Amino acid sequence: MASRPLVLGLGTQRFAAGGGQLGLFDWQYDSGLQLSGILVDTVQAVGHVLLDIDGKHDPHALISAWWAEAASIAVTRIAHSPGSTSYTDAFEAMRRRLALCRHGYYVGEMRHRRRGSLLDDANTVMTDANHHANQTLVLGPTRGRVLFASSTGFLGLVPHGTREGDVIVIVRGVDVPYVLRPQGEAYELIGEAYVEGVMQGEALGMGFMGIDVMIR
Repeated sequence: MASRPLVLGLGTQRFAAGGGQLGLFDWQYDSGLQLSGILVDTVQAVGHVLLDIDGKHDPHALISAWWAEAASIAVTRIAHSPGSTSYTDAFEAMRRRLALCRHGYYVGEMRHRRRGSLLDDANTVMTDANHHANQTLVLGPTRGRVLFASSTGFLGLVPHGTREGDVIVIVRGVDVPYVLRPQGEAYELIGEAYVEGVMQGEALGMGFMGIDVMIR
């Protein structure tokens, strides 16, 4: 499995990006799968560092490179990101919700439940001994995923291999957003996405354009 499935949730968290009511869901042999949803945005910037266990790279160096790349994508966009609030920017909010420490390591569901929103706060410095590289590369939500920024500033995680110009779509009644790649009049499914600020159905009330998509 390339990445930990977001549709199963993360620890005690469960996502509900598409709300509770399923929209159009139809399969035709000659045309493919037709779904209804909303078009959130287009991918404008996306990372390239792949987090995976390949035996060729030092795990700590790999995680450090991934985190540095993610921070560089986020830093110029967090001020105007729809996922930011007056209290917490979108990148920081995503880090906390996904149980990542300030160095990009996944610290697990048990730690996330114990410390809640104070996870790895400014007064806490994790030691190298607590940086579980294997846990990050096997169970972490960043495994096989990279940070992306959309054209309007949304931040989140998308599958490695996502390209600029791919679109983020939320299917009605489905728990997580998806990355789709335009292919003529249809789309190719790239995979699940985590988009800070829309994972509990918020996008359904933001006035985004409705869209019917055909996936082949």
